[in-house]
Amino acid sequence: MSANAVSGHAQSNIDGLAGDRYALGESEIVGLAINSPLLTLTADTITSSANISGDYGSIDPMGSSNLANASLSVAGQTIDLDANAAANTAILPGLLNPLGLSLVLNEQTMSDDGSGNASMITNALHLSFNDALLGLGVLNGDIVIGHSQASLSAIANPGNGGGDNGGNGGTPEVPAPGANWLFLIGGLALIMVGMKKQQHRFDASAPMTQGQLIAS
Repeated sequence: MSANAVSGHAQSNIDGLAGDRYALGESEIVGLAINSPLLTLTADTITSSANISGDYGSIDPMGSSNLANASLSVAGQTIDLDANAAANTAILPGLLNPLGLSLVLNEQTMSDDGSGNASMITNALHLSFNDALLGLGVLNGDIVIGHSQASLSAIANPGNGGGDNGGNGGTPEVPAPGANWLFLIGGLALIMVGMKKQQHRFDASAPMTQGQLIAS
């Protein structure tokens, strides 16, 4: 596996005040080439993003990815991959699965508890090997390309007043701040493969971009 460049970006406008805020993680891979006895996969550019926005009680996770001029060659066939695939698009499972392979484009995993905690993970491309025959052995593992992640947690202010002491009964203010912490990861390309009973891990990423902000 090779790439001309791998980069990541993290951004947020969290400042500890009330109102909508966002957390964003992005990644970009230029000149991707995966060449193996099982398949060949190339792309000019791969990008992904994970975005969390909103305020306490209403946080919206969103993800997206794009593959420019990407193609897959396997079992004597060459397939042009969709540049803007829908979320969690499985590519030709009828052809790949019997070979011990699976390929998912624009893989998105989101979590939102509905009260202020949400996360979004986007993998532009996720290639899995499941007992794939390779020579005299089998190959198990995953190649994840274009990984972006963002998460955000928001809490409500406790309210003003003293209940029985003539205040406002302890009724909370408009929920704020928009977030109390942020964790972003962008630009990760990770290969995990296993041959027979041995496990081999290769980190094919450039230095990972990450940011963390604590707002009281």
